[in-house]
Amino acid sequence: MNMQPVLFERVKLGAFSVITSMALAAVAIAQDGPVAVPGGATTTGSAAAPSAAPGWMNLVIFGGMILFMWFFVIRPQQKRQKEHKSFIESLKNGMEVVTSSGLIGRITSITDTIVTLDLGSTSVRVLKHTISGELGKPSLQAAQ
Repeated sequence: MNMQPVLFERVKLGAFSVITSMALAAVAIAQDGPVAVPGGATTTGSAAAPSAAPGWMNLVIFGGMILFMWFFVIRPQQKRQKEHKSFIESLKNGMEVVTSSGLIGRITSITDTIVTLDLGSTSVRVLKHTISGELGKPSLQAAQ
């Protein structure tokens, strides 16, 4: 005879009784009254309830998280964007640049949004904002 289904049913019943006991205890604690738990033990709601932190402490923690995000995530990203924007505006014909995809070339023409790069044997048109740095100078990402 295979005992595995019987054992599985016993485990299910045991888990169900534990979950039921926990639910009854939670309801009694929420109502702040005693509860009888299977096994003969009793608990009271006031003894088992954890003390809550003051409301202002939650605001301090939340404010600290916002400050942390501002100083270590948002500000540096804004600074990098500002530097990249000023670099893009300073592009001139004849500069050797590197794109974000790794292409190295010399600028032959610049329009509002498109830059034409001479790669030696061919010319490529790329979007202006994809140029990541000037060749020979450290890129903006490496400087950070």
